[in-house]
Amino acid sequence: MDRRLFISAAAVLPIANTATASITPMIPAGELADPTEELFARWAAVRREWYRLINEGQDPDSPDLQALQNEESTLFIQMTETPALSLEGLLCLARLLWEDCGAAAAGVDQESRTDPELSLKRQILLSAEKLAGAPTWQPFD
Repeated sequence: MDRRLFISAAAVLPIANTATASITPMIPAGELADPTEELFARWAAVRREWYRLINEGQDPDSPDLQALQNEESTLFIQMTETPALSLEGLLCLARLLWEDCGAAAAGVDQESRTDPELSLKRQILLSAEKLAGAPTWQPFD
């Protein structure tokens, strides 16, 4: 998969296109060469939907949100058991690490900004983005 195709596949990710500052369109499932990319795309779509429903005021204990949380957990486990087969797949794993175990998990207080483990995770993400020529990851809201 070339870099342009990967970047356009980021529709399920909250990544701003640096030229247009818009969300990129989604590539249908099955068109990604690395299974990690497809798993990540599905995981990000589920997580985005969960945040959308929470922001609309839906009860976190509702069946819809519980189902989304279960699906997100299943996809997360699948990604931890699936080795990346491409640089783009590695980038997906770096973004998963950052989203699940990085800034979002650590918070934004002064201690977390200087935490060596958090800094290492951030550098892994930035390095993977640079190598893949991908836009900077924008965390979920």
